[in-house]
Amino acid sequence: MLLILLLLTPLATILAQDPIAIDCSAPVDLGTSKSCKAKPSLKYHYDPKTKTCLAFLYTGCGGNANRFDHEGACYQWCAGMDNFSCPLGSSSVASKEMCYEDSHCGTNNYCLNGHPINICCEKKWREKSDKEYNPKCPAGKKAFKPTDGGIASLRLGKSCKSNHCPEKATCVQGEFFAACCV
Repeated sequence: MLLILLLLTPLATILAQDPIAIDCSAPVDLGTSKSCKAKPSLKYHYDPKTKTCLAFLYTGCGGNANRFDHEGACYQWCAGMDNFSCPLGSSSVASKEMCYEDSHCGTNNYCLNGHPINICCEKKWREKSDKEYNPKCPAGKKAFKPTDGGIASLRLGKSCKSNHCPEKATCVQGEFFAACCV
């Protein structure tokens, strides 16, 4: 019974979000701290440029409609089920036919397998994405991957100014995202 309750909690959060008030194109807004008595909490916002949901520390007051309690709710509302694109929101490369292997995409490109279609993407964007999702942490530290719903996931923010890292963690700024190292 407890397991069912734990599994349904994120779903209830997703369903409770007011779809009219959601604005996935709004920039991240940490809220205001002026005369705010609320306790700050970790939230997620959708970054339309990279098509990624990113963490930030919300002050508890103010802010905008691009704010979600869970990363899954952010993806549910803003990316949807048909969100399929090349890494970091980069454009796909035109090809004469649907690709099934990298050779169908030409030099410096690769075939990204999706459902129901495959697309050709530039290798340089995959390399940039791999670098962002494998941050270089200072000696003796490793990337912070908290477990949410039983799955360990790298916690990323748009920048270190997002204050998304836990206390005593080091924030490492990449080209597109900021990662936490513990």
